[in-house]
Amino acid sequence: MSKTQMNSFPLELNRRSTSAALIVALGLLFSAVTAPAQTLPNLSGIWTGQRTEKGGDAAVPENSDQILILNQTASGGPLVGTLSTNWPGTSYHWSALASGILSGNTLALTWTIIPASVSLPSGDTACSATPNLTLSTGGGVTTATVPTYHPCGGSATVEQYTLTLNSPGLIIPQVVDGGGWQTTIGVTNTNTTAATATLQFYQQTDTTGDTQPWTPPLAEAISTQNMQLAPGATIYLQTPDTASTLTQGFGELIAGAGVQAYAIFTLHVPGRQNQDGTALAAVPGTLILVPFDNSPGFTTTIAVVNASGSAETLSANLLLASGQVVPGSLPSIPALGHAAFALATQFPESAGQQGTLELSSSAGTFSVIGLRFNPTGAFTSLPVYVVSAAPF
Repeated sequence: MSKTQMNSFPLELNRRSTSAALIVALGLLFSAVTAPAQTLPNLSGIWTGQRTEKGGDAAVPENSDQILILNQTASGGPLVGTLSTNWPGTSYHWSALASGILSGNTLALTWTIIPASVSLPSGDTACSATPNLTLSTGGGVTTATVPTYHPCGGSATVEQYTLTLNSPGLIIPQVVDGGGWQTTIGVTNTNTTAATATLQFYQQTDTTGDTQPWTPPLAEAISTQNMQLAPGATIYLQTPDTASTLTQGFGELIAGAGVQAYAIFTLHVPGRQNQDGTALAAVPGTLILVPFDNSPGFTTTIAVVNASGSAETLSANLLLASGQVVPGSLPSIPALGHAAFALATQFPESAGQQGTLELSSSAGTFSVIGLRFNPTGAFTSLPVYVVSAAPF
């Protein structure tokens, strides 16, 4: 495999465009607001629930699933993130940027529709809204009650419903399809009881890290929303690699404890056997170690996902085999943004070296994957370690 083929695995640093700029602007605006004391737990995480809309378009089912991803960097402080609505069994969905101000047990939430994310029947519209959510916590469970409202100010009614804060989702930092690359995702229920799982995907839209909600082509004709898994069951989803150009992004698994996921990356090179590498989905962290191998003939590539609702600049340290520590940083990665690069391109000091990459964030969480290519073009995934203290 040529160097060009090997580096066709995404190598550009990315950042969000207009949508991300709005999230960042909201974060800067809210940073000046004095935060009251917060008696609730930190509200960062994934909130899920089901909404019912009466009197709407008969072509759209009444019930839809909603996923709210929020990031709160300081107690009592503002929140930013995204809100997605999906109608199970259909191709209908929309997504929005979300921001909120907390006052006591009330979250004043605003969501602003991302036009490119809307998929609804002709003539239907998704509209922004500004409801006040009532928060409560008890027995280790935190919920937000969304009041009854009328979408777009029309006659249809969304009945009061509840969103529940779940444990952090598992991130699959890289999903690729086309240009010789294929991704197979496995989702396994390790519990002794049945479980449901939802996979959300985000597609990179430019070379600066912008992403938007994505429905990747899959060989299996099933929805990735609310997938039903029997005890011990595994579901496989596979992209086709039929496009001549590469499409890339990342995935997020939203499920209860005991549901795990992993990705198998396959590279098809004409005249050669297919090459595979496997990586586990993982809970994002604030401090992650990745061993690397850029010794002569070897190449390490890295993909990073900013899992938080605001832009992040990650600090970096390289511990070389010689014992030398090389400090550095990555360019700012936008909210829900994606960065992918050859390690030696981003950190020239790692060229021809082996060692450990340390990445850290002072606020939000992120997730990482590493791949190591050998001189023959074969590759394997590198382990990543979420740690609580920096070892060097």
